[in-house]
Amino acid sequence: MQRGEGAAGEEEALSPQSRRERQMTACPAQGEGEKILDIIPDLVAVIDKDHRLVRVNRAMAARMGLRPEECAGLTCYRAVHGTDSPPEFCPHRRLLEDGLEHAAEVHEEKLGGDFLVTVSPLRDPEGGLIGSIHIARDITDQKKAEQALRRTEAQYRLIAENTADVIWVLDLASRRFTYVSPSVERLRGFTAAEVMARPMEEALTPASLAFIERTLQERLRAYRQGDLTTNVWTGEVDQPHRNGSIVHTEVVTTLLTDERGEPERILGVTREITERRRAQQILEERERQYRTLVEAASRAGEAVIVTQDVGGREGVLVFANEWATTLTGYGPEDYNRLCWMDIIPEDHRPAAYDRYRRRIAGEDAPAFFEAPVITKRGDRLLVAVSASRTEFQGRPAVVSFFRDIRAQKKAEEALRRSEAEALRLARENETLAEIGQVISSSLDMRSLYGRLAAVIRKLIPFDRLAVNVLDPGGASFSIPYVLGREVKDREEGAVIPIRGTLVERVTRTRSGAIIGGDSLGDSLGRYPGLSPLVKAGLTSMLFVPLIFEGRVMGVLNLQSAAADCYSPADLKLAEKVGAQIAGAVANMELYRERKRVEEELLKSEERYRRLVELSPFMITVHRQEKFVYLNPAGRAMPSGFRTPKSWWAVRFMKSFTRSIGTWSRNGSAWSSRARPCPPSKPSGSAGMER
Repeated sequence: MQRGEGAAGEEEALSPQSRRERQMTACPAQGEGEKILDIIPDLVAVIDKDHRLVRVNRAMAARMGLRPEECAGLTCYRAVHGTDSPPEFCPHRRLLEDGLEHAAEVHEEKLGGDFLVTVSPLRDPEGGLIGSIHIARDITDQKKAEQALRRTEAQYRLIAENTADVIWVLDLASRRFTYVSPSVERLRGFTAAEVMARPMEEALTPASLAFIERTLQERLRAYRQGDLTTNVWTGEVDQPHRNGSIVHTEVVTTLLTDERGEPERILGVTREITERRRAQQILEERERQYRTLVEAASRAGEAVIVTQDVGGREGVLVFANEWATTLTGYGPEDYNRLCWMDIIPEDHRPAAYDRYRRRIAGEDAPAFFEAPVITKRGDRLLVAVSASRTEFQGRPAVVSFFRDIRAQKKAEEALRRSEAEALRLARENETLAEIGQVISSSLDMRSLYGRLAAVIRKLIPFDRLAVNVLDPGGASFSIPYVLGREVKDREEGAVIPIRGTLVERVTRTRSGAIIGGDSLGDSLGRYPGLSPLVKAGLTSMLFVPLIFEGRVMGVLNLQSAAADCYSPADLKLAEKVGAQIAGAVANMELYRERKRVEEELLKSEERYRRLVELSPFMITVHRQEKFVYLNPAGRAMPSGFRTPKSWWAVRFMKSFTRSIGTWSRNGSAWSSRARPCPPSKPSGSAGMER
């Protein structure tokens, strides 16, 4: 920190001799006491009546960014606060007014924190006030801790005041509540202030008060003797309501100790359990009837056992009906010797212990569950259990009804398998029907393959699907369609020699194949053509032939990167799919062949048409002695020749007709070169020369 201009002016106004005189006036000699001041962490300064610093210790000077000797003569308000006059809270100013000690908490940014400032008067030998001893203790960390504590207290208070449970603190010495959460009014009808204004005795019924006092004394005595397990205690008590009724509650209490470790207060949480108490009463009523039910259960094939805690042992078997003895083999000779947990398999015991402890304590626990049981003969049964808490011989117990459900489980499993199989078949049939619809909806083979692949994926998973079609000669096969992962040398459109490939084996044997798992290595050795697929990470493969009307059209193959992805069931399903795809491939091949023939016919017709059109000879088509077609050479003849009714045309047509007839009978081609005769020749003259 650097001094301001005003401070510098004051320092210049005092010569070193004057500054030393001031220091000597307030502190005649620097003794051992001043050396001690220099090593303490508090900020210590001697300030005269003019608010000037006479001396500061090293800690104070360091906070101001100066050496101790540079601080002498500076006004405290300018050097510390950066103001032109003492602030209102200045304890030194107040000391100068009344001559008494003063203290104040001050936040000072220039000194870097919060400080507790105390000033004590400094007097001359005659008792006159000459200044003060100014001590500032850094309490920044303390203030932060206090703020954090206030925030934490606010959070806990928010929780306490908004929870349904009643949270309270009881002072052990006075037996009065020092805090009660507002929820007490919902529980008992009294406000928190009313409860805290009254002694603990009024918060309990007489019977519960006696019980709590006795229990508390036992807890305190055990705690002082070193039994720390008594620090937390849970119990049930009855409390009066403002309307005169009794509220049944459960309390969980924790001992709070003072700095010596002596119990000083109790922190408690109270929860209403009226409904639970009512349920217990109902159970007690039912317990009085349990023997009748037990006898009826035996006749109905229900086993009944009763367990309770005996002599520190949990879940001791204290009763079993006749059917329980028949089912498990444990009889009266095993009572009070065998625990319920002893007949539960070890891996199921933790859950069994948890259910039993919760139920015997009156807490919620599953009322119906399934569990394995080991019989006296060593057999393992699976039983369905219905358990509840009751009273047996005046003490809490658990009564369990159970029956053997092994046959039921087998029937359920068979039913599940049957339903799963029916669902699978329905899904397959639905998908196969969808495949049929796809096949009948398009003649665009690429579009058809794409739609088929999407439908197949619903039934059989794959990372790559390819269709292989056998070439007419049978020496190779092509790949007209691929979906999924790219494989080098197996791209769409590739033509591959069939010899020695798995495709050859599938087409020859007309049966599908599954490749993967342990057989993958052997398959690679027998069919090297699979190597590109394996290099691409496809380790599971499914190949099925595409057979239509007894002819193998090609192979459908699916590949997956998952190990052992395909099963015989997948192969069987793929064969069904392949049968439908084969029909589509055959239809497409037929369609392509028809299109090829049509195109050839069109080309042939066009070729012959061009020959006729370009011929230098007259070529005609006639019907009933009438020309219906003349090629360009014919149309170039004189008009009289082209008139069907002319004598020349008639003569020509007769000759032409006879010639056609001869060609038809002999089955040989013919040709003629004709010239028209002059019209002036007699009618009997020849019309043409051969």
